[in-house]
Amino acid sequence: MMKYKSYDNKIIFESSDYDLDKDERRVKYEKYDIIICGKCNEKFYRDWHCRKCYKNETDEEKNRMLHGRCKGCSQVMKIHLWCSSCNSKRFQRDFIKWTSGNADINNLIKDIQMAANSKHILEWIPYDKFTDVNMLDSGGFAKVYSATWKDGRIEKWDYESNNWKRSGSFRVALKVLNDSKDISEDFLNELKFLKKFPTSYYSTYIVECFGITQESSTLNYALVLKLKDCSLRSYLDKNYSSLTLKDKLDIISKICMGLDCIHNHNLIHRDLHLGNILCSNSDNKKLDISISDFGFCKPAFETSDPSEKKKIFGVLPYMAPEVWVGKEYTKKSDIYSFGIIINEIISGSRPFHNIPHDYHLAIDICRGSRPKIRPETPKALKDLINKCLDAASEDRPNTYQIFTMLQDFMYTKNDRGSYDFKKHTAQYEELKGSSHIAAIIITKDSPSGTREDVSRMSCNSKLLNFQNMLPSPINSHSFICNTDTDEDENTNISVHSMCTDCKINDFD
Repeated sequence: MMKYKSYDNKIIFESSDYDLDKDERRVKYEKYDIIICGKCNEKFYRDWHCRKCYKNETDEEKNRMLHGRCKGCSQVMKIHLWCSSCNSKRFQRDFIKWTSGNADINNLIKDIQMAANSKHILEWIPYDKFTDVNMLDSGGFAKVYSATWKDGRIEKWDYESNNWKRSGSFRVALKVLNDSKDISEDFLNELKFLKKFPTSYYSTYIVECFGITQESSTLNYALVLKLKDCSLRSYLDKNYSSLTLKDKLDIISKICMGLDCIHNHNLIHRDLHLGNILCSNSDNKKLDISISDFGFCKPAFETSDPSEKKKIFGVLPYMAPEVWVGKEYTKKSDIYSFGIIINEIISGSRPFHNIPHDYHLAIDICRGSRPKIRPETPKALKDLINKCLDAASEDRPNTYQIFTMLQDFMYTKNDRGSYDFKKHTAQYEELKGSSHIAAIIITKDSPSGTREDVSRMSCNSKLLNFQNMLPSPINSHSFICNTDTDEDENTNISVHSMCTDCKINDFD
């Protein structure tokens, strides 16, 4: 038997104590210096189970060692502090205590709660549970507020009080959907998919939704979301000059992992731009990135009835051109948007920042116009951006291929055993410093009224109703437009005809 002569404060951990959950084990054993497994005599390392025994056990026993048994039904729990069998019954008993006033919302919340296998559930939250409600932003189809959720989210069942134990108050975001009294089934389906993400490793990069509420004054429904500091667009406006190439690629990689999570759940974002990517500084001073608003770019009352005329919503510079000519949104449409975002993060310039986002720009993009790639951008990243922006959607890479390329670019060693990324970074910083074309970050102080208008609308989705036919999208690396010149940023150069009659003839 192993001896621990230097410690008098020790105890044997009995196998029966695995029936306790980890919080209970912590209370029982935390005062002891040494915890010894009663079965194999190995020392514990403050994770409240014996790692040596764990390796050789059945899946059922591993779950018992990790999570303990439920006090209500004595079944082994598969999730920390969560018994799905008992909690679903508790939720069901509470169904008579609340209503959203909308049968579809009620059924959605009930279905999610009955199937919940963790605390990441959806709740109906009465609006009077929120205090300190302050406006943050107003977009095309919603208004966003910050608020304090007085009770906080459900954590676990408390057997002493015979009620849910909650986290306590914390700040959340309320996204109030305009004209949402009569909410659509499409919106509910998107919300249902949103609740799948917390079971995924990549869920860190998807904004978390806690529940639904209803604004008391307008009766519009609102999503209760995890509050972030700001949009990535705002973050870049303030911090771009201090970001290294590594910082930018870390941000791009996190967005890629979030988009990969969305696509792996067979969803399409359909409105990806920097205004819909949120960020916060974490405790370890790293930037947390979360994608939001996928599927919510259309009005909450909008349906997908094929008999209705197809409507296109979004932010024009980020939208894949095939969507404008009648093709459906696909995952590769998201990849086009991501390509615009990659270039925007690397360059610091908003796409087509100095021309109106109108029908004429749509013509130019269909003819092959793309935002300019800055000269200091490493060739591998230029190639990646161009692949993402290919007019042929089938030739664009998927999220896995993009992530692999980014990782190879940053971490692959050369024949000499050193990282080429260091050389790329040095070249990038040198060229960026010597370039006479500064990164263009548009602010409200912009002297151009047109650009100020573009700035305001560049983060808001809107209906894009192009009455006239657009040309089939093509690649054209020789296309001349305002972004292909080094003229003053106020200069707008247009190659399309401004005449309504002849601009259609140009397509022939």
